[in-house]
Amino acid sequence: MNFQFYNFTIFKRIISCLVFFVGFLLWGNAMAANIHICDIAVCGQTPGDGSTWSNALDDLPASLVRGNTYYIADGNYASYVFDDAESGELVITIKKSTAADHGTETGYVSTDHNGQAIFTASGETYLQGLNFRTGYYTIDGQVGSGSDYSTYGFKVVPADSTHSEQLIGIPNLGSSSYQIDNIIISHVAMVNSGIGDGTKTRSGIYSLVSDISLASHTITISNNYFSGGHTNIMIIRGHDWTVRDNYFADNWSSADAHGQQITAGISDDLTFSGNTFFNSTVYAISAHRYSETGKLNYRWLIYNNIMIGSGESNETDLNAFVGNSTSSETDNVLQWQVHHNTMINVDFTNASTGFVFPGTLSDVATDKSYAYNNLFYNCVGPRMDNLTKTEGAVVHDYNSYLASTGTYSGNGTVVAETNGQVDTDALATDIFTDYANEDYSLKIGALPINNGKTDLGATYALDYAGTERGASPDIGAYEYVGTSDVVAPATPTGLSVT
Repeated sequence: MNFQFYNFTIFKRIISCLVFFVGFLLWGNAMAANIHICDIAVCGQTPGDGSTWSNALDDLPASLVRGNTYYIADGNYASYVFDDAESGELVITIKKSTAADHGTETGYVSTDHNGQAIFTASGETYLQGLNFRTGYYTIDGQVGSGSDYSTYGFKVVPADSTHSEQLIGIPNLGSSSYQIDNIIISHVAMVNSGIGDGTKTRSGIYSLVSDISLASHTITISNNYFSGGHTNIMIIRGHDWTVRDNYFADNWSSADAHGQQITAGISDDLTFSGNTFFNSTVYAISAHRYSETGKLNYRWLIYNNIMIGSGESNETDLNAFVGNSTSSETDNVLQWQVHHNTMINVDFTNASTGFVFPGTLSDVATDKSYAYNNLFYNCVGPRMDNLTKTEGAVVHDYNSYLASTGTYSGNGTVVAETNGQVDTDALATDIFTDYANEDYSLKIGALPINNGKTDLGATYALDYAGTERGASPDIGAYEYVGTSDVVAPATPTGLSVT
């Protein structure tokens, strides 16, 4: 046999297969289409094939095509289950149509695209809105930020206020056997019904899988609005979730529905950054184990967040900013990094567990958590001594406690930090750019400027607004913008450096 000829033939076949495969991928991308959807009550069109606004569909079709982008105009839409078979890494994109991005010009009328597309969660026992049973989807309302939920391109609301509610499921209760990966949710307002009689559980995003082998991963929740839930985000068995640049309004708690803004359990490598928490109850971010044994909830990164309370005693009813939600659980908070957060008018005295509360650790040398460069203004009881639990579970320093009281650590009423700052007489006007209008960026001459711990790593190189931190970083979520700083755009970009 001519081995040289034989090897050359094999080589040609390999090249042919590669060319075919690349061509197939290019063909698949070329076949991707824009599909247009508009509520008949808004656009008045006769439903067609969705190729233009003139013959738009009146709702999302039962089956979606991988690679396609579905533009949705203003109006009211039904709940939906995303269950299209995955095809490699091809993404299905659902976008709110806007003046800047709306697909075709054919039949486009600007007044049909400058409001909200509203999805109504429905069901018998649980009201469920958007539920994912397969992965690789992007849901992007395109517009909206901050505390005004009417500015967001998409909104999800319950059909009534008499049921339990899960507005977006990744996946929802009843779909816990599905593995869900690569989901992006952006610019969506999730508005739950509130406490009612306190007997119904209510969540904006609910994620539950039945086994750790099905853990959801590579999930990004960014630039959304949450309100009215006992728990606005629940993650059970998740990996590599990023929750950033969201606005969390009032949550609530009752005997039947234990509250926190975000709760996660049996989950590792979670990132919570650039979020604003307003008037939180019990916890901003808490960890559970849900009857699992062993060490759980590793390597959570919690940074550049802003938490705002009323400043009135027990008004926020807070147990801790972050930590172990059940004090009897052991090894439930492991190796967390809690840095560059700003706390304004927050009362931590409800359970005296303070700012970071890991609870009991079996191996404190390996699994301790760290808290550096956090700013407290007009706060009560932001302690870090892990009260009555494992000593040394939180390593902390370079934190700034201004106009605050009850700053406990270890065995005294003075913060035991070599490089910490304590100033009970600090005035808001000496610290923040515009305290009255909730602009908590630092003012020239503020004590936290240039007094933070250095060398925390590239993850923390940008501040809440996307401004690059200097060689001597400032304490808190914001870096002071001076003449030598690299300044980001005026609105938060949500960028992170890893």
